[in-house]
Amino acid sequence: MARCLSPYFAIAFLLGAFVNYFIAMDFGFFAADEVLEDRHRRDGETSPDMMKSIMDDIPTKPIVNTRTTQARTSSWTGPRFGQTVKGMKHVIIMNDVPRTGSRLLYRAALNAFDYNWTSVTDHLVRIEYEKKNIEEVQQLKPPAFVHGHTSFYPYTDIWENPPIYINFMREPIARMESNFYYERFGDYAQDPSIHHNDNLTLEQCVNKGLVWCGPWWNWHILFCGYESRCQTDHAWSLEKAKENIDRHYTFIGITEEFETSLQIIERLVPDLLGGLLKAYKELNDDGTNWNELFRTRDKKRLSPRLVDKAREIMKEDVELYEYAYEKFRQLKTRFGLE
Repeated sequence: MARCLSPYFAIAFLLGAFVNYFIAMDFGFFAADEVLEDRHRRDGETSPDMMKSIMDDIPTKPIVNTRTTQARTSSWTGPRFGQTVKGMKHVIIMNDVPRTGSRLLYRAALNAFDYNWTSVTDHLVRIEYEKKNIEEVQQLKPPAFVHGHTSFYPYTDIWENPPIYINFMREPIARMESNFYYERFGDYAQDPSIHHNDNLTLEQCVNKGLVWCGPWWNWHILFCGYESRCQTDHAWSLEKAKENIDRHYTFIGITEEFETSLQIIERLVPDLLGGLLKAYKELNDDGTNWNELFRTRDKKRLSPRLVDKAREIMKEDVELYEYAYEKFRQLKTRFGLE
């Protein structure tokens, strides 16, 4: 009897799965949230307890290998933001904020300069890779350029000179829109099939307070670092991010003023990055429209009625963006780029 029923059971099971699929399609914003929350836990943006255990395993200060580390000769100990850095014996570290135009800068620099280039593993995919990233970066010989979506780490005593930290920020609502749809559909430089392609919209996500547009994705944490409190206390991590920007970063560019940002970088890092704006303008000389290739597919604007709610979700990001933009304006005035 059991053998006779088993084929019918299998057919019923498959039909049930098929029906469930269409239910999920009809109510995609509910199903998507469950799937994405599961991926959120599996792929590195984990629960606070798991995140804390991972973060606690990453040393907050560099592990210095005396056999490979060069003797530190620089005497600079003060705030570095806006300070001119000369010479070639430096490592540039750009821990990219996603969807800010950093790939365009990297592509321009890659075409124009002959350095040791390293792309670190995206911590938004699997954060436990960060310890390996740190160990690899410490082995680099200057001049070198490191980029990737990775949190700030104080490589202050590794090389002869302290590293040059740079980054970009973008107006938070515009960045949220771009990042949300990039995660689903990618850009024109990629095969869209590698992305989620679910039918969740940013409008639904913000309105329902779902995980994909929640505080987990606030990027001010990238500037805070690896202390576990960066993930659990957003008010504290915001102040820590400001402190790190002042103390360690040479410059934070603004996506909305991209070419002006490149001009400022040239003035602050003249020996390593002089000619960066020219290299950027020459990117498309081979007929490739890089700006278009890196544009997010199927991006939709958030309706005005939800902008205030989104800004509240990202209030730390908004404050950090305004903080960095004010410092940017001061440098524009200093260099006569108004």
